[in-house]
Amino acid sequence: MRKHCLLIIGMIFMCRLVNAQEIIKSQPLEMQDSIVYQTKFAYLSIDKRDLDEYLVNLDTLLKNHDYDPKLFQNIQFAQLTKEDVKQHYETTMEIWNSVKENPLNFRYNEIALFWMENEKILLPYINEVLSRFLSEGKVRVFEKFPKKIVAPYIQVVIEVVNNKPYRVFKLKDGKDILRETDIYLEHFMNI
Repeated sequence: MRKHCLLIIGMIFMCRLVNAQEIIKSQPLEMQDSIVYQTKFAYLSIDKRDLDEYLVNLDTLLKNHDYDPKLFQNIQFAQLTKEDVKQHYETTMEIWNSVKENPLNFRYNEIALFWMENEKILLPYINEVLSRFLSEGKVRVFEKFPKKIVAPYIQVVIEVVNNKPYRVFKLKDGKDILRETDIYLEHFMNI
C-alpha cells in the first residue's frame, strides 16, 4: 500500500512538472541589426547589440573565474582547459569585432568546427545564451510555415532528463524552436 501511494504521488509530481509551461508573448522589438538563426520550424532574429553585450559581460565573468569552462552549460566547452577557454574566447572576440557589421546567418543543424577561424566560431556562444534570450523575450520568432509570420507567442515546456529540468521552447502549434538538451547534453548514437 505504501509503495502504491508513493508511486501515485511520484506520478502526480512528474505530471505537474511535465505539464508545467510558461507562455512568452512576442513583444515588438526594435532591432537595428540582427543575426538570423534558423531552426527546423522557425527563424530567430537576435539583436546584435544583445549578443555584443553578452560577450562583453562574459569577458568580465571569465576573467573573474579564471576562464573556468564550468561557467558554460554548452557541452562543447566541457572538455576544455582554462587555457583553451581563454584562447577560444579571445579568438572569438577578434572575429566578432571584425564581422559584427556583416550580415550573419546560422542554422541549428550546421556543422561548425569549434575552432573555426570565421564567424562560425560564434555559434557555441549563441547556443549558450539563446535560451536565456528567448525566455527574456529578446528574440523575434518567425514561423517558417506559413512563410515568415511573426509568432504571437512561444511556449516554454519543462522536460526532465536524468532528474534535471531543461526547457523546450515551442511555437503555438507545438513545434519545437529550441531544446536545451540539444545544447547542454551529449548525445550518443547507437550504430
